Amino acid sequence: MNPLEIQENFSLTIVNCNKTINQLLNEQNLQENDARITYFRKCSQITDTTTMSFDFYQRYLLTRQWWKDRFPNHIMSERNMKNLAKSYDQYIRTSYLIDNYSAFESSIRIIIQTYNAQKYNELQRSFTKLIKWFMKDLNRENPLPIFRVFTNIRNSMHSNGLFNPINQENEEIEYLDKKFIFELGKPIPYGGWTDIFSILKITMIEFYLIVNHDKIKSIKFVKEPYSDYWES
Repeated sequence: MNPLEIQENFSLTIVNCNKTINQLLNEQNLQENDARITYFRKCSQITDTTTMSFDFYQRYLLTRQWWKDRFPNHIMSERNMKNLAKSYDQYIRTSYLIDNYSAFESSIRIIIQTYNAQKYNELQRSFTKLIKWFMKDLNRENPLPIFRVFTNIRNSMHSNGLFNPINQENEEIEYLDKKFIFELGKPIPYGGWTDIFSILKITMIEFYLIVNHDKIKSIKFVKEPYSDYWES
């Protein structure tokens, strides 16, 4: 995916998030601090700030002039410049993925806790078990594999990008005719922009379908806890 396509995906993500927020506000008459809406607001804000970081990376880190202006007394080799720029690109992708995963997991947890506090307390230690029960209760089992892919990529951040599950076994996940292969002790190959945008798009669609499920729509209010600290 080239830089222009990445920027276009950022813009499209923000537009879709804002469109979804307005749609939920109008169709379900939800409050601004309802967690069924704040998830999309978080995704929009995360994408907005990531866009700025990516623009900085493209506009400055890939040019020798910025390094000369920033470090006039330091001779930066072409190799070091490219390695540092590459590391920053990886940092942007990692942050974008982790922040979006956190937004998704925290929002789903808030909804489940409101939906069924007893079951939430029983399963809260394992998000995989929690969301598996939740999706089954809503009769929506199909998207579970993509959530597992998302979780595996996020968890690899704790092991230097290597797949290192608790059960110490390889894992193969199939979703929409695509296979995601995770091999024990090897780098996870799904951290590129193409896969990240694809996974996040599917995740946001599934979140929207969840909040439009009759059982979830029937909940009068799902408070976003952080809204207590919003600036007036």
